[in-house]
Amino acid sequence: MQQRNLRRPLIEPLESRQLLSGSDMGLGGWLLNHLPAPDAAVKADLAKIQTDQQKFLTDQKTLAPTLTADRLAVQTAIKALAPKLTPLQTTLKNDITKWQATILADFTAIRTDRGNATKETADQTKLKTDLTAAATAIKADQTAIQNLIDKDPGVIAARAKLTADSKALATDKATLAADFTQLQKDLKAQYGSKI
Repeated sequence: MQQRNLRRPLIEPLESRQLLSGSDMGLGGWLLNHLPAPDAAVKADLAKIQTDQQKFLTDQKTLAPTLTADRLAVQTAIKALAPKLTPLQTTLKNDITKWQATILADFTAIRTDRGNATKETADQTKLKTDLTAAATAIKADQTAIQNLIDKDPGVIAARAKLTADSKALATDKATLAADFTQLQKDLKAQYGSKI
């Protein structure tokens, strides 16, 4: 029997590194070394983006409690419709169950009548008719539910407040999008086809 050296560990440690290494496959270093430094327009664009990003983050943090309360108000307004919504939701559920059973019966009939061309054609026609009717009925049920919610004054008011309170964030996002578009233009103007 061979004796193991007990002083030697079974797994040898790897080299200890102070910094993590990464690879850009040589392209980033080459690109940075072969492009001139950004001009004043690109630097201004980058500074504006940084400022506008900070404004967006600040607005987001400041508005978070208000927007949370607004979303809760929308949910509460919808829950207040429960007496009117429940029958519509029940109708939707019943229609889905009914049409699933009908379509399953259609598929069973198609399988049963396999080989009889006349019956197969009739079964296929019935299936198509039932699928169309099911889609129409279910869509009508969903539309009735959505219309009840969308036309309720309480929901309308709560959504309007949420939209109004979110306006600052929407403006910040639009500003950032414009900033990035301008940066792209300025980069293209400075570097042309080099990037």
